[in-house]
Formats: sequence, structure tokens, C-alpha cells
Amino acid sequence: MGRYFYNRKTTVEETLAFNIKRIKDDGLLKNSVYATSTWTNRGQKIGSVGYFISIDGNTGSITFSYTNTNGRTGEKTDMNYKAGLVSTPCNFGGRRWWFICPLKRNGHPCLKRVSVLYLDGKYFGCRHCHNLTYQSCQDSHKFDRIYAMIGISPHKGRRLFERNHRKRTKEEEILADRLLYKLLPKKIKIK
Repeated sequence: MGRYFYNRKTTVEETLAFNIKRIKDDGLLKNSVYATSTWTNRGQKIGSVGYFISIDGNTGSITFSYTNTNGRTGEKTDMNYKAGLVSTPCNFGGRRWWFICPLKRNGHPCLKRVSVLYLDGKYFGCRHCHNLTYQSCQDSHKFDRIYAMIGISPHKGRRLFERNHRKRTKEEEILADRLLYKLLPKKIKIK
């Protein structure tokens, strides 16, 4: 069953994402580098983070430095913490770099190897630690509740309403009438 509006998960598209591929493409995976990343929305700056990268062979670390503002109280907190970096060999040569998630889950360090860290709250972390989902996952189940109300499986309901270009069978006509009847207000009588 899909998630409803009242317990909807935050999506990765709603957070600030920090991608290791972007750092590599900018040529910043060197011995010691300080840089800044900025996020904008429609030309307006919505966030920035300074970071220091230190590489030693196949491992390294990245130190994040930014100010976090609480949306409710307006209280500002200076953040400064490290996340690990590690590289793995590629099949046809070269190396692929990864972040090591710096957050803790259930009291234990996550230490998951990820290519993107997301800022949801105060700290950058993997999508599993922040319990994030993708927008497409939420969109794929938005009609499940309606289908369940009238007693059709979600798969059959999607076929019923998304394939209007072909002629409906008798069974599909009955299901469509049932759906229409359930969605109409109770006081309206159909003649």
C-alpha cells in the first residue's frame, strides 16, 4: 500500500545533495584542497557549504564547514565535522571515489559507502540514515488508496484507467462504474 499525505517521506529531491562525482569532475580530489559548493533555486542562493579535502593514497577525508539555521527558531549553529573518503579500483583502470556516511543509525556508525550525501536536518548523510525516498516512488502509488476503497488490486486499477485508448471489456466497465459510484457524494442520486 502506498504512503498517504500525512506520513509522506521526505524525498531526495527536497534536500541538498553533495555528489562525489561533481567533486571529481571539478578536479578537486587532490592532496589538500579547500572549496565551496553553492545551491541555487531559480537564481536565488539557498545554501552553501565549505569543505576541505585531504587525500592520502586510496583513502582520505572531507571536512564540512557550514552554518545551519533552524527553520522554526532561526537559531544558527556552526557545523564542522568529517566524513571519510575511500576509492575502489574500476574494472578497466582508474579509481572510483566514495563517501563514507558519517552518521549513526540505532547507536552504531553507518559507515555505508555512498556516492551522494544529503543534507536533511543538521548533518550530511546517506539517504538510508535520513530515511529518504525518491519522488518517483511516491508517485507510483498515489492511486492505491482509491483502488483499495473499491476492492480492486492496484495493478488491475492502473490497467483500467491508464489504457483508455482501447475498448473496455465488460468487467472493466463494471469496475469503472463501481469506482464512480464510490467517489460520488452520498446525497446525489443517479437516475
